[in-house]
Amino acid sequence: MELPIQDIVTGERAGDREEAVTEVVRLAKLQEQRKREKRILYLIVLGLLIYNCVIGICLFSGRGLFGGRDIACQVAGISMAGTLTMLGLVYWYFGKEEDVKMIPSSQLSRGLGIASLAMLLWSVGIMYLSFGMVRAGSVPLGMELSSLGPFLNNQLCAGYALNVIFLAVEMYRLLMERTVLHPGCVISPAVIYLDFFYIDILGRMDTLDSVWKALDRGTVLILLEAVSGIVFLFIQSHRSRSHASDSPHQSQ
Repeated sequence: MELPIQDIVTGERAGDREEAVTEVVRLAKLQEQRKREKRILYLIVLGLLIYNCVIGICLFSGRGLFGGRDIACQVAGISMAGTLTMLGLVYWYFGKEEDVKMIPSSQLSRGLGIASLAMLLWSVGIMYLSFGMVRAGSVPLGMELSSLGPFLNNQLCAGYALNVIFLAVEMYRLLMERTVLHPGCVISPAVIYLDFFYIDILGRMDTLDSVWKALDRGTVLILLEAVSGIVFLFIQSHRSRSHASDSPHQSQ
């Protein structure tokens, strides 16, 4: 608002009073709308974290979630899509292309991203290696076949829990500290829902062929969603660099 405050107080430039009051009311309404949007965004993020915690408790307790029904792949895929949508809402709300970086400047974000990527590779690798060896008639690390399930389950539960914590930390920093979106924000949910899907497979343990097909289906689905999210971040990061390089020319 360009009208000086002293003019409003002293009554000068009376013709602009109505315009000034209208502008103040408009700004107040806009501010209130932004507050409502922020509260809704906070509730969405909180709801997602609670959802992941509830799933984790059910998985860790060994109760299962779907009564033996083979729908974990669909649930994991929808959950991953919902998380990516939430990240898109965060980006839309703060709405600056410079809020996206492929390599974050924060050491904490870099560390969490690298740890999430390592756990993603570990989860996928250990599942395919283990079931591949079982199909070939052997068991990893020379353990008993009956011990393989609990061994894998413990690895996956640890990865699930750690990445829920990582996601909570990044969401808090995005909303409260205005840090940037980066690939780690996509990789952590991918680990969460892959591990959730893998744990469900271990709990059902059908024939090896059916397990292998389910393993392929769920892994490809989650990884495709994760790659799509990272490609989106790459495009936004590239646009940010393009705008930054164009700015000096425009100022000249």
